[in-house]
Amino acid sequence: NNSERVAKTQLKEYYNVHELCGGVLAGLISVSGASANISLWSAALIGMIAAYLLEPKETILQNEIDDPLDNSLIHGFCGLWSIFAVGLFDRDQGLLYTGETIFLGIQILGILSYAFWAITLSFVFFYSLKQNERLRIDPLYEIIGIDFLVNDDSKSFRYKLN
Repeated sequence: NNSERVAKTQLKEYYNVHELCGGVLAGLISVSGASANISLWSAALIGMIAAYLLEPKETILQNEIDDPLDNSLIHGFCGLWSIFAVGLFDRDQGLLYTGETIFLGIQILGILSYAFWAITLSFVFFYSLKQNERLRIDPLYEIIGIDFLVNDDSKSFRYKLN
């Protein structure tokens, strides 16, 4: 969570900008779905819960899933949490304000629909790339780095100074 990150930062005596920005983005993305109709305490609680959604990062790294910018955690899981949070914290229809579960059920249906859509399209896209041998780069560039292939001088912008 964010307080744990702050404590680690104090012990290391430097900030991990990647984790700091990830935590800020996680909170912002998580509160964005409900931001039009929630109270301030709800927004703070939604953001704090979002910090815990960044914790599976170590599990993802151990399973060798290539997600260097934590996009699946920040946009995927925090986006799903955002949809769920609307069903809980919405002032007009949320479970915590009305006690009714119908709106939360609609949000859960939306989560399932979104997950089905994203998984299906991702499978089709990546499977077709794999079948056409376009999913991986040449092993040589995996070793020396793709920057050598993509960002060498001949492909960069050059400006002449007069």
